[in-house]
Amino acid sequence: MAQLPGDLLNDIELAFLGKCNEDKLGATAWLPRIRELETVVFDQVYQDSIPTRLGELDKARDVCDVIIGLEKSVLNRRYNEMNPPSGNLVMRVQVLEDALGIYTDEHNQHAKATVAVDVDGDGEADYIVSGVDKDGDGIPDALQMGSLRDRVERLELAKMKRDEEEARRLAYLEEERRRAEEEEWRRKEEEMAILRRIAVLEMTMTGAEQSGSLLDRLVYLEDLVFPTQKSGDVYSRLDVLESLMGLVQNLNMSQGVDDA
Repeated sequence: MAQLPGDLLNDIELAFLGKCNEDKLGATAWLPRIRELETVVFDQVYQDSIPTRLGELDKARDVCDVIIGLEKSVLNRRYNEMNPPSGNLVMRVQVLEDALGIYTDEHNQHAKATVAVDVDGDGEADYIVSGVDKDGDGIPDALQMGSLRDRVERLELAKMKRDEEEARRLAYLEEERRRAEEEEWRRKEEEMAILRRIAVLEMTMTGAEQSGSLLDRLVYLEDLVFPTQKSGDVYSRLDVLESLMGLVQNLNMSQGVDDA
């Protein structure tokens, strides 16, 4: 069963005003109440029939919860009984559009467009409309905003796109963090491998492990063997020392056999 106009008006008032302005005169007092609602919701008063105006207010009531949800997630607003939403819906949608970058293009933010408008369908222009054309399609943005419901649907799509982009950004950052951790782990493993090789050489050449940085300990070992400073990467320098120590050990073993 369809909702009666008076009951519908009561429900809309409760939704937007938090109160019901019921009167004893019935339909004769609807118009002032509708005007008050239109001012609160749309920031303007319309001149259509009462059923049409009630229908637009009812549509606005339907999208109000969506707008509140977008304000909470996009603008980080927290509403409760002590802090209810404020401001007309059109202005609130405009704030959300600005926050989500709808009708915003850094390259076209100052661009303008002009079109001829034929309102009576006689084929001749009745008005020339000029305005900002931020999306660069040659039509003033003011002529394209559409109904409140259309704009809210556009907001939902923009919010979904932004969330997807944020998810991709977070996934990229997580992957970069994981790669950095793996790289740090590999670096530490390589450092420990170098340290073990240096420690073996120190025990072989000096009988005790030394202190200091890995490079200082490597240079100290090289100074014991070579008259000049060696160059090259750490691994090649370690290979030279280890090869030399292997030759020395083999020589010592050969001399021991000969002495016997």
